[in-house]
Amino acid sequence: MRDRPIVLNFKGDYRKINQHIGIALVGTRELTKKGIKYGEFLGEYFGRHGYNVVSGLAKGCDTAAHQGCLKVGGMISAVVAHGLHMIFPLENYDLANKILENGGALLRIFTENQAIRLLLKRKPGRLF
Repeated sequence: MRDRPIVLNFKGDYRKINQHIGIALVGTRELTKKGIKYGEFLGEYFGRHGYNVVSGLAKGCDTAAHQGCLKVGGMISAVVAHGLHMIFPLENYDLANKILENGGALLRIFTENQAIRLLLKRKPGRLF
């Protein structure tokens, strides 16, 4: 894989990630009621059938998929674009905690290019 992640930061039980086939459920952030229904249905369906539901913890489709998967006690990996020290959007703070309580994981990946940029930006004497 070109530009594959070289650093994986996580919160939760990362060991379970490889015990399940991953299925990414992503889509719009502006969902209709019907879209929420389908997002939750797909999260429930794949969670019930042993898949690791992977999404971004964003509002909309990501949230619906995670909530559906939680209803059936499924495995969830939420890949976030920001650091693990914060939850965005803030309205998904409780959802992120439920994912962790249910044995899921929050993940932040860094590609080689991202890691190099971070190292170049850091201040001398400081570890991230």
